[in-house]
This record gives sequence, structure tokens and C-alpha cells, in this order.
Amino acid sequence: MLVSRAELTILAVTSKSARPGRAPPPSTVATPPAGDADLAIVRSERDLARSERDLARAELAGRADVVDALRLVIRLSEDRARDLSTALEAERARTAGLTAELAALRGGADLPWWRRLLGVSSTPRLSGDGET
Repeated sequence: MLVSRAELTILAVTSKSARPGRAPPPSTVATPPAGDADLAIVRSERDLARSERDLARAELAGRADVVDALRLVIRLSEDRARDLSTALEAERARTAGLTAELAALRGGADLPWWRRLLGVSSTPRLSGDGET
């Protein structure tokens, strides 16, 4: 069974037990005057409200830290995306250059481009006597 912190605080403030967690013997139970009990309840509620306020402030500070961390992650991700975009543009330019170079190699002569890369200027022809 779960018990809220507020209920435990009120119980701790209103009970005068020397041994927490156990009920005092029936003969030693003293009832405070009505005014003192009300004052104790008001004090415990005030202390509870302060505790809840402090807890809320701590949660707010923690959430602010999370927001700052997420902003940093977003900023780093945007920087990485910008770097990748720049690298992509460089690769596109390099690809365009290689494509143009390949087209020049292919169209420069009636030879296939691979023969030009090998440095062969023409197809060797055999003469009638078997010599090249």
C-alpha cells in the first residue's frame, strides 16, 4: 500500500509517539487542547506546502537543464547537417567534373575510351606477310 508524503508528514507532526511506527500504550495517550492540534495541523500543512514548492522548483530546474541539453543537441545536429550538405555539394561538383572528363575521353577519337586510357592509338593491323 502506498502512502503519500503529505499524509506521513501530518501523521508525524500530530502524533507524539516516542516509538515511531507503533501506537503508544492506551494509558499514555494525551490529547492536546483543540487549539494546539489546529496549530500543529496548520504548521504541518505549511511545511508540506514549502516542501512541495521546493520540489517543484527542483523539478523546474531539472527540466530547464534538459531543455538546454536538447537545444545543444539540436544545434550540433544542425551543424552536422550543414557540414554534410557542404560535403555533398563538393562531391556533386567532383562527379560533374569526372563525368565531363569521361565524355571528353570518349568523344576525343573514334577509339573506345578504354583504349585511350591504355594508350593504344589504333588497332594493330596485320600485314599480308603476318607482321604488324
